[in-house]
Amino acid sequence: SVLGLVHAWTSFVLVGRLLPGNRIAQLGSAAFTLFLPVHLYSAGFLGNEYICAVFCSLSLLALVRVLDRPTALRALWLGLCLGAAMLSKFTGFVVVAGAFATIGLRMLLTREWASGIRVMAVSGIVLLLTCGWFYGRNVWVYGTPFQMSRETFVLSRYENIQTKGRRTIWEYVLFDP
Repeated sequence: SVLGLVHAWTSFVLVGRLLPGNRIAQLGSAAFTLFLPVHLYSAGFLGNEYICAVFCSLSLLALVRVLDRPTALRALWLGLCLGAAMLSKFTGFVVVAGAFATIGLRMLLTREWASGIRVMAVSGIVLLLTCGWFYGRNVWVYGTPFQMSRETFVLSRYENIQTKGRRTIWEYVLFDP
């Protein structure tokens, strides 16, 4: 649950960059993130979804620092955060793709080719060192990098006996009556 504070801090920092000096907007974004119902009821669960979200938030903060000053050390931290997100859950790939697209777009717009390529190379290598072994293992064992745990007997058995329900956006932003 305490790790959920990372999301609030990320919101606070990013809104502070967009609206410098507007403390109401910064605190409002942090409060919205803290009290979002989906965060509140999932905060007490142990699982890869929540820790992946934490690593994705940390990745966004690391990306902002890399964009401020593209050094090899900052690129290393970005690669480590992105790799940890991918290691916890494959959907972390969304943030990986967004981070590399952002760095690439910045490189194209500023024409700082050397620093952009260096940041992407360092981040990419650290990302692969962090999570590549796991996806390589999956290819070795299962023949695919993206083995779903729900395809295993134990998890599929329990998943199939649970009641199924249709969910909409309202289940994620409101409390269940």
